[in-house]
Amino acid sequence: MQRKSPNSRPPVRPPERMTRRGSSSSRRRVGIFLPIALLLVFSMYLVYSLVQLQVVNHEAYAEEAAKKHYRLIEETPIRGSIVDRNGIELAGSGVTETIGMTPSSVTGTKDGVDLTRAELAAGLAAALDLDVDTVRWLFTGRDPVAGVDPDKIAADKSITYALLKKRISTEESDRLHAFLAADAVSGITVDREVKRYYPEGNLAPQVVGFTSQDGKGLLGLELQYNDVLSGTPGFTYVETDNYYGSAGLPFSVPTSQRAQDGLDLVSTIDARIQRIAAEELQKAVDLYQVKQGGVAIVMDPYTGDVLAMVSCPSFDLNDPTAQPSTWTAAWDPTSTAAVDYLSSDVWRNRAISDTYEPGSTFKAITASIAFDENLTSETVKYNDAPIQQSGWTIQCWRQRSALGNHGIETLQQGFWNSCNPVFVHVSQLIGIDRFYRYVKAFGFESTSGIDLPGEGVGIFHQDPALIDMYSLSFGEQSNVTPISLLDAYNAFANGGLLVTPRMVSALTDSNGRVVSEIAPEIKRRVVSEATAARIRAMLKGVVLYGTGSPAYVEGYSVAGKTSTSNTATEKVVSFCAMAPSDQPVVTVLVVLNAPSSQTSSMAASTIAAKIISSSLETLGVPRVYTDKDQSVLSATVSVPSFKGKTLRDARKAAIAIGLSIEASPSTLGDDAVIQSQNPVAGTPLHKGGGVGVSDAATMPSQTSVMPDLTGKTASEVVSALFEAGLNPTYSSGDLLGLASSQGVPPGTTVARWSRVVVAFTRETVQ
Repeated sequence: MQRKSPNSRPPVRPPERMTRRGSSSSRRRVGIFLPIALLLVFSMYLVYSLVQLQVVNHEAYAEEAAKKHYRLIEETPIRGSIVDRNGIELAGSGVTETIGMTPSSVTGTKDGVDLTRAELAAGLAAALDLDVDTVRWLFTGRDPVAGVDPDKIAADKSITYALLKKRISTEESDRLHAFLAADAVSGITVDREVKRYYPEGNLAPQVVGFTSQDGKGLLGLELQYNDVLSGTPGFTYVETDNYYGSAGLPFSVPTSQRAQDGLDLVSTIDARIQRIAAEELQKAVDLYQVKQGGVAIVMDPYTGDVLAMVSCPSFDLNDPTAQPSTWTAAWDPTSTAAVDYLSSDVWRNRAISDTYEPGSTFKAITASIAFDENLTSETVKYNDAPIQQSGWTIQCWRQRSALGNHGIETLQQGFWNSCNPVFVHVSQLIGIDRFYRYVKAFGFESTSGIDLPGEGVGIFHQDPALIDMYSLSFGEQSNVTPISLLDAYNAFANGGLLVTPRMVSALTDSNGRVVSEIAPEIKRRVVSEATAARIRAMLKGVVLYGTGSPAYVEGYSVAGKTSTSNTATEKVVSFCAMAPSDQPVVTVLVVLNAPSSQTSSMAASTIAAKIISSSLETLGVPRVYTDKDQSVLSATVSVPSFKGKTLRDARKAAIAIGLSIEASPSTLGDDAVIQSQNPVAGTPLHKGGGVGVSDAATMPSQTSVMPDLTGKTASEVVSALFEAGLNPTYSSGDLLGLASSQGVPPGTTVARWSRVVVAFTRETVQ
């Protein structure tokens, strides 16, 4: 037996034995711990996923789930209306419905039997006035194929919405809802939509304005008061599915916030006066072939209320992109040229945006400064001889003719005759600093503050020299906006106060209750009451004795000033007035920019007279006749021969002597040559009478029905007979009285434009 060495090691076990023991142990350990590890990893993953789902990404997943089970239904508020001062609707909103469906979800029953797709399509088509085959193909979600029956094609379930019809009528809505209710039809979506409409169409379009497809104001009051008119949207958050649609699931509780409808605007516009001004201005624009548009404004001088504001050319608010009558080329409303033309010429409100040389209407401003500073008076005499300054020659309009200037005349006479040199002398008394201080006080160098978008500002010299003041003293070499000039004339009418023009007087709710009143605003006093009265008296003299005689209106004393100014290549004719002159009820401005065939102010003053006469009658202002009125009413003019003239030239000649033309046929073009007329040339007619003309060799036979003239004033008689197509002739009596008898009984048929004898009695005046 061998002894063990001290350093000897124990025998090493065979490797294979060690391996077998280790493998068995490892398997036992792995068998125990592997499921635990996997469970732990899975648990950690689950916890991580839950944290991601419920904490980190909770909002995103919740929103995604809500989209599948809930629907946010917006409630569009009703846009507020715009009405005139008498409650006539100028802009309103109506609720229409847009109908859609989820094709695969549309079902219905009739008498307990499910409706076929063909029956559903037929019912929808009948209710909405649609082609039934179109609806049948909508159910498939495919394009129509000739010769294929759509009812045999399976519906595409991926299509969740198909539009049936937009903006259905009230009748269509009634039929649809009756069909849905009667046959328990589901899967149909009804979306409410608010549609803007304009009952008066082309009445004051630049003032009222219009909205975009999404209901936002784009022009005029629609833009200026967009926030007030729009209201506040509402919503309903409801659980739903394709079957119940916007109605919501049964027993689900919706969350809602009702929409708040917009407020209504009570505008200062008087629709009656707006129509009068628009018709008269359009006639003048057509007759005198005005190339760069026209403006007419009527205001209440005490409150600043704009009763009428007309800008030509006009357009229809219900179709604002339609081809304008002034556009002769092919029309594409989406083209750059068309958009530019609409924006710059048609939609632009020239009454507040344009600037022009005011011309002689500015002489009233110059005279008022001198009166207010006690520098001169109406009877001070001035020389009307030409004035030389800085290489410029300033002379009277009469100087250009062979008649020469007026010579020595009083300031009042110079005002009536519209003599430029007289006002240069007056401006010399005022001085540059004081003159322009008043110009600024009158508001010409700033906006008027009218509640409309796009107001322009006058253009004046920032460092004026003497020649600048001299030119402006009679209204040249500086520009004003039409609204700012009429606002200055308001101060002469109301006793010297500058008021802010306004378009809206109140905001009301849908029940007509006043929510907010917009009070008239007085900016400041610009001249004294005495100065304002003196200017009114001189303006009255212009119409009675001076260049404004075409603006004379029987029974209404008109005070106004004529003007003819120049652009680089064209003339601008205008007339600014107020009436009745002693206690003005309205102020009026008419501007014709670049008339082709009339370069005197006669055209503008004639239009203004018609607007004043009809407006005051509309407002119920009684006529107060004078002895001069009687002589004017009784005076006659001899009908000229219109044969050989074009219809346009005949109209101009008639207007110049206070008559009107009626063409037969009414479709006769302006360039048609007149061949016959009634009454014949040489017939005496009173101012306001009418003459029928035709391009035929013999006047067509026409008749009129005699109206009842009893109790009417002379002016009313002329108007009533003209409207009936007849002319008056006065037999006897006092024309300042009322009509007491007529030569033809009321209701009698007589030849058109024949003369009717009328007698007046003063004693019948109440």
